[in-house]
Amino acid sequence: MHNSGVWVRSGSLFHQAVLAAFGVSTLAAGAGSPSVNLYQGNQLGPKVGMVGDSLTCLSQKDLEAEFGDKYAYQVSCHNGISVAEGTPWAVKVDQSVEGSPAVMIVNLGTNDGLRAEHDVGPHNASDVAAALQSLNNLAWDIQHVPCVIWVTVSNIPDIFHSGVTHAMNNWMHSRAQTVPGNYVLDWWTMLTHGNNGAQYLSPLDGIHTTTAGQQMLATMYYQAVRTDCAAQGIVPGQ
Repeated sequence: MHNSGVWVRSGSLFHQAVLAAFGVSTLAAGAGSPSVNLYQGNQLGPKVGMVGDSLTCLSQKDLEAEFGDKYAYQVSCHNGISVAEGTPWAVKVDQSVEGSPAVMIVNLGTNDGLRAEHDVGPHNASDVAAALQSLNNLAWDIQHVPCVIWVTVSNIPDIFHSGVTHAMNNWMHSRAQTVPGNYVLDWWTMLTHGNNGAQYLSPLDGIHTTTAGQQMLATMYYQAVRTDCAAQGIVPGQ
């Protein structure tokens, strides 16, 4: 993470201070056993599970506004988690006692890039391999979810020199092109258009979302469900 010329890692005191400034808890990632919320919203609607890191946590109120009337939804988000650390939470959502979701939205990978930001050479290659293996493992664990939406990782601050984020985004696009029922919500591309990055990302770190960014992310989640998943007949069109 870059701020005023100072490089810091995801788990640093600066990162925790940034999260606190956004009103997001900084409890240790992966602490305790996975526990997810019950479905909220319209209990008669299609079930939508969402798994993510602090970006999803920041949008929880906006997700409620977008999904609450038409969908039964649950959000499992935890600050600072990687793809591998988020996989047990995705599995818990998938295996909910209330039933497996028709849709799973996965927004993980930012912290994989942050942790690898300083690695070069052989270290970089192993970071990329580990991140891609984590994505493959997660995809395998939720393979029977009818519609899976993968959210690409932003590298707007240009801090991800490791190549991990590019590799993960390429993996997501490839999976969407080759595996039926898998789709990409291209958060990274949206942020690169015009002044979107400055509008939707906080100047504190260029990663976490502003109020407008939180609303935009929630809206994009909803639009992806009602277009991609509905087009395949997985959920009714809205």
